Amino acid sequence: MAPGNRKKLPQRNAGSVGSIHDVYARALRLSSGAPAQEIPEIPSASEVHEAADEGERTQPSPSTDRPASADSRVKLFTWDFNQCDQKRCTGRKLLRMKLIQPLKIGQSFAGVVLSPFGRSKLSLEDLELVRTRGLAVIDCSWNKVDTVNQGQLSVKHARLLPFLIAANPTHYGRPFELSCVEALAAALQILGMVNEATRILAPFGWGRNFLEINASNLELYGTQGHTSADMEALEQRFLSGVAAENEERRAARRQLDYQDIGAEAPT
Repeated sequence: MAPGNRKKLPQRNAGSVGSIHDVYARALRLSSGAPAQEIPEIPSASEVHEAADEGERTQPSPSTDRPASADSRVKLFTWDFNQCDQKRCTGRKLLRMKLIQPLKIGQSFAGVVLSPFGRSKLSLEDLELVRTRGLAVIDCSWNKVDTVNQGQLSVKHARLLPFLIAANPTHYGRPFELSCVEALAAALQILGMVNEATRILAPFGWGRNFLEINASNLELYGTQGHTSADMEALEQRFLSGVAAENEERRAARRQLDYQDIGAEAPT
């Protein structure tokens, strides 16, 4: 398809309960291994790519003369294991724009590291450490994460992010499989550094969608996630709520189906 004739993704109302619920329901089913035919349809990766390309061409670059603020002083870093598609790698783009700094493989880091190998959840307890030592992310492919040599990562404060849904074109709608910029932005948002989270997402046409899709979760984690244990409890409470709501919707659909065929619904 010629660049000038790219199909735009239909505008979705971020406040629409139905559309957001479908994304959450799909993510929950992916987590539980439900059959693909039961998953509500959402935009394909190619459609999201096309819409993102449109957005990135019109997306303003982060202002270089914005007033300094406390959260803008947070230093962001990345280890790049060179596993991702360079054209889609958000970490590479952040590096090119000098929004994050590179770390050499094997180089130690004393700040908080967002890592799939972490044992504790990121929480508000980590705020001061992030402010003083910085925040880092491991840039590797989700398909090759098992090949990463953890011995090459000298970290003291590895953290997992709680349940969030990806909005990036490669893993759109999937739980936990965030891109580098989504992971960093989520951590910053949870820790109350909203301006910085928005700033690093700005170069990506789909960046705002990530915050909109996860708005309720991010607010919940950022106000009640004081410790790693709190985060675990909030995550489980949220997932249980989504599962219960999903079951209610299925029951309502079954009721309508019985009414349509004139049969008596089971009690």
